[in-house]
Amino acid sequence: MIRRQRGTGRIFLPKGSSVWWLQYYQNGVKRRESAETSNRKEALEKLKLRIAELTTGSVTGLTPKKTRVRNWRKTLSATTRLTAGPHSMMQRHGGGSTWSRSLEG
Repeated sequence: MIRRQRGTGRIFLPKGSSVWWLQYYQNGVKRRESAETSNRKEALEKLKLRIAELTTGSVTGLTPKKTRVRNWRKTLSATTRLTAGPHSMMQRHGGGSTWSRSLEG
Protein backbone atom coordinates (compact mmCIF):
# COMPACT_ATOMS: atom_id res chain seq x y z
CA MET A 1 0.00 0.00 0.00
CA ILE A 2 1.35 3.42 -1.00
CA ARG A 3 1.14 6.07 1.72
CA ARG A 4 0.23 9.64 0.90
CA GLN A 5 2.76 12.34 1.60
CA ARG A 6 2.08 14.45 4.73
CA GLY A 7 0.25 17.70 4.07
CA THR A 8 -1.57 16.51 0.95
CA GLY A 9 -4.98 16.05 2.56
CA ARG A 10 -7.43 13.39 1.50
CA ILE A 11 -10.78 12.87 -0.18
CA PHE A 12 -13.44 10.58 1.19
CA LEU A 13 -16.92 9.43 0.36
CA PRO A 14 -19.22 9.52 3.42
CA LYS A 15 -21.47 6.52 3.95
CA GLY A 16 -24.73 6.91 2.03
CA SER A 17 -23.48 9.89 -0.01
CA SER A 18 -22.58 10.19 -3.67
CA VAL A 19 -20.64 13.43 -3.14
CA TRP A 20 -16.90 13.37 -2.33
CA TRP A 21 -15.52 15.44 0.55
CA LEU A 22 -12.11 17.04 1.07
CA GLN A 23 -10.19 16.92 4.33
CA TYR A 24 -7.01 18.88 5.02
CA TYR A 25 -5.34 20.79 7.83
CA GLN A 26 -4.98 24.56 7.96
CA ASN A 27 -2.78 25.94 10.76
CA GLY A 28 -3.23 22.70 12.70
CA VAL A 29 -7.02 22.76 12.43
CA LYS A 30 -8.81 19.97 10.56
CA ARG A 31 -10.96 21.36 7.74
CA ARG A 32 -13.61 19.45 5.82
CA GLU A 33 -15.57 20.70 2.86
CA SER A 34 -17.69 19.23 0.12
CA ALA A 35 -16.01 18.72 -3.24
CA GLU A 36 -19.49 19.24 -4.73
CA THR A 37 -18.93 16.41 -7.21
CA SER A 38 -19.52 12.70 -7.43
CA ASN A 39 -16.50 12.28 -9.73
CA ARG A 40 -13.40 11.07 -7.84
CA LYS A 41 -10.91 12.67 -10.27
CA GLU A 42 -12.63 16.06 -10.03
CA ALA A 43 -12.57 15.81 -6.23
CA LEU A 44 -8.82 15.05 -6.30
CA GLU A 45 -8.24 18.08 -8.52
CA LYS A 46 -10.23 20.28 -6.15
CA LEU A 47 -8.15 18.98 -3.22
CA LYS A 48 -4.90 19.72 -5.10
CA LEU A 49 -6.16 23.24 -5.81
CA ARG A 50 -7.08 23.78 -2.15
CA ILE A 51 -3.66 22.53 -0.97
CA ALA A 52 -1.95 24.85 -3.49
CA GLU A 53 -4.04 27.78 -2.22
CA LEU A 54 -3.04 26.96 1.37
CA THR A 55 0.62 26.76 0.39
CA THR A 56 0.60 30.12 -1.41
CA GLY A 57 -1.66 31.81 1.13
CA SER A 58 -4.42 32.59 -1.35
CA VAL A 59 -7.21 30.52 0.16
CA THR A 60 -10.63 31.53 -1.10
CA GLY A 61 -14.07 30.18 -0.42
CA LEU A 62 -13.64 29.71 3.33
CA THR A 63 -15.84 31.88 5.47
CA PRO A 64 -14.47 32.72 8.92
CA LYS A 65 -16.65 32.27 11.97
CA LYS A 66 -18.39 35.47 13.00
CA THR A 67 -17.97 36.42 16.62
CA ARG A 68 -20.20 38.98 18.22
CA VAL A 69 -18.81 41.29 20.87
CA ARG A 70 -21.38 40.18 23.44
CA ASN A 71 -20.45 36.50 22.92
CA TRP A 72 -16.73 37.28 23.15
CA ARG A 73 -17.35 39.35 26.31
CA LYS A 74 -19.29 36.50 27.98
CA THR A 75 -16.47 34.08 27.23
CA LEU A 76 -13.82 36.53 28.43
CA SER A 77 -15.78 37.31 31.57
CA ALA A 78 -16.25 33.63 32.43
CA THR A 79 -12.59 32.87 31.75
CA THR A 80 -11.46 35.84 33.81
CA ARG A 81 -13.64 34.79 36.75
CA LEU A 82 -12.19 31.30 36.64
CA THR A 83 -8.57 32.36 36.36
CA ALA A 84 -8.32 35.70 38.18
CA GLY A 85 -11.12 35.59 40.71
CA PRO A 86 -12.90 38.62 42.17
CA HIS A 87 -9.84 40.88 41.98
CA SER A 88 -9.60 40.88 38.21
CA MET A 89 -9.79 43.99 36.09
CA MET A 90 -13.11 42.89 34.55
CA GLN A 91 -14.72 42.47 37.97
CA ARG A 92 -13.44 45.77 39.41
CA HIS A 93 -14.53 47.84 36.43
CA GLY A 94 -18.03 46.57 35.79
CA GLY A 95 -17.17 43.71 33.48
CA GLY A 96 -16.13 45.89 30.55
CA SER A 97 -19.68 47.17 29.98
CA THR A 98 -18.58 50.65 28.87
CA TRP A 99 -16.24 49.19 26.30
CA SER A 100 -18.80 46.74 24.91
CA ARG A 101 -21.56 49.39 24.79
CA SER A 102 -19.34 51.64 22.70
CA LEU A 103 -18.65 48.81 20.23
CA GLU A 104 -22.23 47.60 19.97
CA GLY A 105 -23.42 51.10 19.14
